[in-house]
Amino acid sequence: MLADIALNDKSEEVRDAAILKVNDLNVLAQIIVLDKSDFIHQATINRFVQIQGLQEPSQPGIKRVVDHSSEDSIRELANVLNAKMVLKNINDPNELAKIALNSNDIMIVESALLRISDQNILASLVGSFGYHGNNIYAFWQITDDNIKANIIINASKDSKIHSELLRSLERIHDQKLLAKIASESKSRALRLQAIRYLKDPSVANEIILHDPDRSIRLDYVRELSDNQKECQDLLYAIALSTADPELRKFVISKHLADIALLTKLSVQDKNEAVRGEALKELKYQESLHKKITEETPRSVRHIPIRFLGDMYLLEKIAVENENLQVRMTAVERLKDKTLLADLSTRDKAWEIRKIAVGKIYDQNVLTKIAFDDKSPDVRAEAVKNLHDQRILSKIAAEDANETVRREALNKVSDPIVHQTLLVKSILNGESPDLSIQDVERIEDKHILFKVALKDKPSNAGVRAVRMIEDQGLLKEIALKSKYFPVTIEALSQIKDQFFIEKMFYDNKSQEVRNYAIGQLNGLKPLLKIIFSEKGKIDKNIALMKIGNPEILVAFSTGMKDPLLRETSILLLNDQEALKSMAENNPSAANRKLSLYGIQDEDFLVSRVNNDTSAIVRGTALILINDRKKTQSLAINCFYDFVRRDALYLLGDSAETAVVKENNESINNFTEQLRQESNPSILMEQALNAKFDVWRLAAVENLNDPASLVKVAIESVFLDVLRIVLAKLDDKENLLKVANTAKVNSMRFAAEQKSGKRSWSDIFNANYDHPRDLGEALEAVILFDEIQIEAKEGIQQASLSMIRRGDESRIEEMVVILSSYGDKTLAEDFYNCGQPDLKKAAGAWASANGFIFQQDFTSGSARAGWGSHSNQ
Repeated sequence: MLADIALNDKSEEVRDAAILKVNDLNVLAQIIVLDKSDFIHQATINRFVQIQGLQEPSQPGIKRVVDHSSEDSIRELANVLNAKMVLKNINDPNELAKIALNSNDIMIVESALLRISDQNILASLVGSFGYHGNNIYAFWQITDDNIKANIIINASKDSKIHSELLRSLERIHDQKLLAKIASESKSRALRLQAIRYLKDPSVANEIILHDPDRSIRLDYVRELSDNQKECQDLLYAIALSTADPELRKFVISKHLADIALLTKLSVQDKNEAVRGEALKELKYQESLHKKITEETPRSVRHIPIRFLGDMYLLEKIAVENENLQVRMTAVERLKDKTLLADLSTRDKAWEIRKIAVGKIYDQNVLTKIAFDDKSPDVRAEAVKNLHDQRILSKIAAEDANETVRREALNKVSDPIVHQTLLVKSILNGESPDLSIQDVERIEDKHILFKVALKDKPSNAGVRAVRMIEDQGLLKEIALKSKYFPVTIEALSQIKDQFFIEKMFYDNKSQEVRNYAIGQLNGLKPLLKIIFSEKGKIDKNIALMKIGNPEILVAFSTGMKDPLLRETSILLLNDQEALKSMAENNPSAANRKLSLYGIQDEDFLVSRVNNDTSAIVRGTALILINDRKKTQSLAINCFYDFVRRDALYLLGDSAETAVVKENNESINNFTEQLRQESNPSILMEQALNAKFDVWRLAAVENLNDPASLVKVAIESVFLDVLRIVLAKLDDKENLLKVANTAKVNSMRFAAEQKSGKRSWSDIFNANYDHPRDLGEALEAVILFDEIQIEAKEGIQQASLSMIRRGDESRIEEMVVILSSYGDKTLAEDFYNCGQPDLKKAAGAWASANGFIFQQDFTSGSARAGWGSHSNQ
């Protein structure tokens, strides 16, 4: 149930809540593949990492994520955590600073900065990073307030961390430092912020009187407290002496207590705005009417009305004053019902009538206004206070203005009358605000149809669709609605599969297409979507909808699209099919992915021991939960890296003692082989030793030509063959290897090194034989030195394998690109459509100074993945 919600629910919030409870890695992997929401993607990654135990990083946990996931961002996170562990062993602050400056990963930078205690080094790093977040993190590691203050003082308004410096000031409590910042900072914003935390009035007084920056002076006044006598005295002095009218106005707004001073300023100040501000602050009534009518500037005459207590004066102003704003303010304070009624019907200004109407409740007066007033605003205001249902119904049906009709309709309480009026409104093409209850009262399907297609989307429209059974109307709604929840609701009730399929192909909304896929029942339309030109989200949803095990098995091996193939594997539960794929699929990526669904841990052990890919072997190891099996692998596995990782997975436990003792024995014998001089012993160990490190140590110490030839012929271990090939120079011996070696790639390599065949001959002879062509690429990798003459053959072989869609040699092709790549080969890989090759090409381009655009089309497009395949 949780998995279904996490994968399919329409709400991101619901899916996010479900993801927090999902413990199945397969489900999380599906979400990462299928869900394209950045929010859900990050939530899933966070849950994935949490399950892997990376909240406190450990190497086995890190390796689990690196090997487990096909998702780049998860692997990158794990690699970063691994790098953070390495930083724990570095203590030199200069070395840590160098790492921080040179790393492109935020987590590594932050980890390095966290370990630097030298305050001066941290200060030197602030502003040195291209990414401003790193500069901020460096700044917050500084604990010395003096150093912080110097950084703040020297920072300009264009500083990369300017906004963070503003926030930092609240943590500086030293008044001297704050005063220094307020006086000396290059940034006005930083000066202003410092002011807000200054508590010393004498400092404020100095800046108010002498600072050349007006905004600085004003901001100081804002921060002054009028509860302190010295501050009040300062306010008085500023109000009378400063030449800046804005500053005087701000001082007045601090509620000066001196009535005489306020009165003086309200009459004598040379600035109109200052006089108005003083007038606003006056709290007494004497001579206020005179000021309103004679002395106060027109622009601020309405302000004193708020303080006027004389009702006679208020009524006189409301009727006689020539200033509309003054009259409106006065009417708002009137209480005389007779005067309000008179103003509501006779005043020429509709603004006055509307205010008056809102303050009266006489139903006769309100009825007359609701029917007769010329202003729809006044009529609508009258309707708000009307109660007579008959009158409200008449207005709702007959008023010329839709707003007035809607106001009246909302007050009609009789359900039958309300529905009748509502239907009439809808039929007239209007868009009344409908509730769910309104919709549920409607019985006419054509009215419901109109509600569903309202321009203004709402839940009422969705409810209307649910009440419609007519398939024709539902189809028309699905086709015409611009609101996708309405379209989806219509689709949920449509039975015509052909119509639903048409909606999928014709509708531009991803939400609608997703839902349409879910409504399709036939296999044929779902397969058509999978093989159509629609997006990958559509294909993946169709694939999940199919769910047929036989089809999933076929798709997991036969689909050209790698992402669809991976999705098929993730959805597959058939254990035998998964095991067959894990053993036989030519693609290491697919073999690895198939391991996630396998429950047989003995089978996983066999993959650890036998798979040719190190990635697959590592994944199988991580998936084994039986500690006894892990211990056995740590002791007996052929591959050294598996033994080491298995030991790490065991942690500090009782099982590790036996493993460590075994490892000591292995290491001791490895050293013995490095000292051994008997060719027979070395040859035997190079061919048959139980562990890879013994074979490598033996062949590295083996120099007898006859023994080297025997190893070259019989060994199937590529790392051994690579060492042997470098040691063989005699043509006759090389020809023996070329004719009889068990491994074809070694035969090809010996042929080339002996001069029997050129690289051109080797590649040309194998273009029609895919397996041999892949082994020709492997032969190139067996050489330590670059094979210049093989470059053309490598490019043509790569193009051939791309066109065939051959994934059996993806790992070799990625290695080849790093050593033999050029711009053309990188473009071939990037544009071919195979994600692993595209990623490798991107890495090569980045390392070599090239940039591929997101939708790169101007470069080589010589081969498409699987374009010549018969599948």
